[in-house]
Amino acid sequence: MTAFQIVVSIILFIFSVVLVIIVLSQQGKDPYLGNAIAGGAAESFLGKNKARTIDSMLTKITRVIAVIFIALTVILNISQIFFS
Repeated sequence: MTAFQIVVSIILFIFSVVLVIIVLSQQGKDPYLGNAIAGGAAESFLGKNKARTIDSMLTKITRVIAVIFIALTVILNISQIFFS
């Protein structure tokens, strides 16, 4: 394994952990589950809009990190073909 492959593997590991954390931090699509936990506090107009903006930001970040994760995986696999 070359130094390039080691560096890409470490970066890939970091992105995979970040991707898992971001996916787990997103809210589910079931609106009633949040009310059971929060006691209905999320029913206000401000609470709904804030949740939407945070969810939309997390969705965009998830997409970007997923694309980077896939690209790093492809780069690592191609480098193993050429460097082995």
